[in-house]
Amino acid sequence: MITKIQKTFKYSLLLLGLISCPSQAFDWMSNNIQYLHGSGYLLGSGNRDIITIEHSDGWKYGQNFFFVDTINHENKLDPVSWEAYGEAYSYFSASKITGQSSPVSAIKDIGLTLGFNAGSQPSKPFRAYLAGITIQSNWSIFQFLQVDVLAYKNEQRPQTTFQITPVWELPFSIGNTAFRFRGFMDYIGAGGSGPSDTILLQPQLLLDVGAFMGYKNQFLIGSEYQYWHHKFGLSNFNESLPQALIMFRF
Repeated sequence: MITKIQKTFKYSLLLLGLISCPSQAFDWMSNNIQYLHGSGYLLGSGNRDIITIEHSDGWKYGQNFFFVDTINHENKLDPVSWEAYGEAYSYFSASKITGQSSPVSAIKDIGLTLGFNAGSQPSKPFRAYLAGITIQSNWSIFQFLQVDVLAYKNEQRPQTTFQITPVWELPFSIGNTAFRFRGFMDYIGAGGSGPSDTILLQPQLLLDVGAFMGYKNQFLIGSEYQYWHHKFGLSNFNESLPQALIMFRF
């Protein structure tokens, strides 16, 4: 298992390196690596270190996004103390495909979304397939604000359910100090992750430390709050905890 996780992390870095090479295929691109540490987790070790690799890009007909988490459970008594989890999405933009802007001023764009989630829960592998629409807001104070409305099929569950996911990033300043408030919330219907419906909320508040050294929006520190309602669809597991966060963007 540890070998598989190490390979996953290496392959993720290789993929990130390949897609970070200059290419005319992308209109824009953003990458980051995050380190998180927290305690008080349910289902598995209470203390964890997490490394997240995150990528997003824009291309001729839409956008792509993926992230991969490698998680160390810090459990010296358990030889299988690592796990990996990742999600990937492709968004096909109506405005880019048709060449027509949205007729609704509050909506920047709308499009088709396809997604794939994969990883290992504490005791078993996991895969899910998603499809639906994404609505992007035109609210100018946000760097981006969107809502995904998706069908959700966990291959280990008999039924298809739904997932609703708002995602946002809001840059702001207090005096000469720059901050970013970013995150997402997944609401997955019953039968998705497990028998019960699930909410996962992960907002991040980040201080732009790099801006003090002339490297704006490249090195950030702060905290991520993680809240699970019915973690993995299990009705008796609700989790709430802060995580220290360091982020390098490039």
